[in-house]
Amino acid sequence: MKQQLLFAFFFLGIQINAQIQDTTFHKVFYESTMNIVSKSGAVSPDDGLVIVGEVDNSYAYMMKIDSAGTFEWFKKADAQSGFKKVIRTWDSTFVAIGGQFNVGNMVNDAFIVKFDVNGDTLWTKTIEHPTGLSLNTTSIVESIDSNYLICGYTSAQNNSFMIKISAAGDLIWSTIFNPINTSLAQGITYGPDSTIYICGQYNDGVNFVSSYIASFEHDGTPISSTGYTSVDFYDIVYHMDSLFVLGAQSSEILISRMATDGQIDWMNSYFYVYDNTLDKMHLHTTTNGNLLTMVGDRMFTTNAIEIDPEGSVVNQKNLIMDGVDLLETQKNGYFLLGYGPLYGIKLLQVDHLGVIRLDETFSPNNDCLWDSWQSINPTIVTPASTTLQSNGTLVDNQLAIAFNSELIIDYEGCVDIWGGIDESDLPEISVYPVPASDKVNFKQDQDLTFSLVITDLTGRMVIQRAKVMGETSVDVSGLPLGNYIYKITFGNDQVRTGKLNILR
Repeated sequence: MKQQLLFAFFFLGIQINAQIQDTTFHKVFYESTMNIVSKSGAVSPDDGLVIVGEVDNSYAYMMKIDSAGTFEWFKKADAQSGFKKVIRTWDSTFVAIGGQFNVGNMVNDAFIVKFDVNGDTLWTKTIEHPTGLSLNTTSIVESIDSNYLICGYTSAQNNSFMIKISAAGDLIWSTIFNPINTSLAQGITYGPDSTIYICGQYNDGVNFVSSYIASFEHDGTPISSTGYTSVDFYDIVYHMDSLFVLGAQSSEILISRMATDGQIDWMNSYFYVYDNTLDKMHLHTTTNGNLLTMVGDRMFTTNAIEIDPEGSVVNQKNLIMDGVDLLETQKNGYFLLGYGPLYGIKLLQVDHLGVIRLDETFSPNNDCLWDSWQSINPTIVTPASTTLQSNGTLVDNQLAIAFNSELIIDYEGCVDIWGGIDESDLPEISVYPVPASDKVNFKQDQDLTFSLVITDLTGRMVIQRAKVMGETSVDVSGLPLGNYIYKITFGNDQVRTGKLNILR
């Protein structure tokens, strides 16, 4: 009996170990007529990746891939908008923040959307400034009471703001504030006693080259603020009884560990960047107590780095795509998320998503990466107390917005700012008649074998054909009217996808 039990446990251990082995990959996701820019990601309960960002700098989108990098869904807003950041919530849903264009006021309102793992919207919320200024949301965190804390800044007057939204999407409270002068709130976190901490930049009288960390009671009442000269702060996390802050000084990327009163334990610079688009940086913690960040530089490369709580480098890599997020998976690995231009069909050059999944050692043999130099330079910044002032509240406002499914193509490869994949090498497919009624024909311009799958918009497969040579005619007379998606896979794993409309 003991031997049987031991064997059963041994067999179960093998199965569990096999299940947690992650699959590394490097994928490109694109649509030939759209610029798809990623802004942030969140790991889903099934160990896939949810991504948010903007299409053509005009429309918010959300997208999901599975743990192997397979495309699942992509949904785009039907109104002018954009997403900045997404988090996974304790109830295994997602909340994304960004901006939505208010046609009446001709400004951007704060835009918050909660959605599930299938991309179905649970609620949307818009919040506006009482005097019609644009609101730029920058960061979100789920509070200890399962509500959501959001920070950002206004345009024109450059005031920081903070919002608390309930899990049902109701505005609980909001506050507009400034430490000393005008300011830009960038990152938000909270401690176990529900104290809220915000980091950002403030005006030192010349320009925004000084930063602050402000603390608040759970209801938004100001507690204190500390200023730091000649440095920019962009994100903050409460971790191991300390505050960890991500920032920059000139072209050097900094990470600092501080006490909750703002006193600096250590502050190190780790690498250089050569552009000023640093407000897309995110700082995350890992299950083993380390910290992750990924800083993109559109002109050159991206640095992905993992450090321990004392500031020592654990992993570090370079890649070419413009990186925006680095996230720990649930199965001993990481997702690297970014974007970059690829030369596409008809020599179009549009921004495409890039996702790389690495193992726990940052996958040193991955084709998209190479070893980075390691540089740790202690940096000295002197903190000073500042005055924290409240300047009013925001207004609850509800503008209707919906998200519609779109088709995105995936490709096994790397985003490469120097050129990337040549989409013109893919075989051309003719699909006719359009719309289809009883039959639809698929014809390629090359004599290749391919497989065909047609799904409805929920992803359910309705027709499948294997080992088709040249062209094929498919009977669709039994399908209901409406829109479908076809996917053609060639023997070399190249993929063509498109939309199919059935109308009678």
